[in-house]
Amino acid sequence: MRPAAPVITAADYRALGPAGILARLKRGEAARRPALPAPRSRTPKCELRPEWADRPVAETVEINLPMPPGVNNLYFNKPGVGRLKTPRYRRWRADAVRLGDLQRPARIVGRADVTIHLMAAEGDTDAYAKPLIDAAKQIGIIADDGKRYVRHVTSLRTDRPDAVRMVFARVDETARASA
Repeated sequence: MRPAAPVITAADYRALGPAGILARLKRGEAARRPALPAPRSRTPKCELRPEWADRPVAETVEINLPMPPGVNNLYFNKPGVGRLKTPRYRRWRADAVRLGDLQRPARIVGRADVTIHLMAAEGDTDAYAKPLIDAAKQIGIIADDGKRYVRHVTSLRTDRPDAVRMVFARVDETARASA
């Protein structure tokens, strides 16, 4: 049986030129086809973060955090650079993540409904949701704050004077789909 002729591709010809192709043919090497790309992991990157993946799983998680700055005080524009976090927001976020980690919350797998119990303060209730959910993501309670992981956010005013209480409840998608 005759050995198979080496395969030369157009990419090989462009890369090696005629002399390189002839040398390869003399050595009897077959052209190496480019390897197929590795199949993409089906696990989203956000679910591989250790602060999320290393926590135990729960159906409901409750956490208390300090009151965040309003959404209008989170970022500022710096000419030539773009939008940056304000020092006040950076300090609040670092404190919130430390306090959240001390409470050792579990994580929610899948989609969640979030209820935020805000202390009575001036401003819109929805102005505080973004920084609180971002902190919960950094703590590792939810994998991400996109629609794949957060279904619904409710903000309520309470008479609690000292902190914000957040309640994360896992949404059972299979029960709703079979109904």
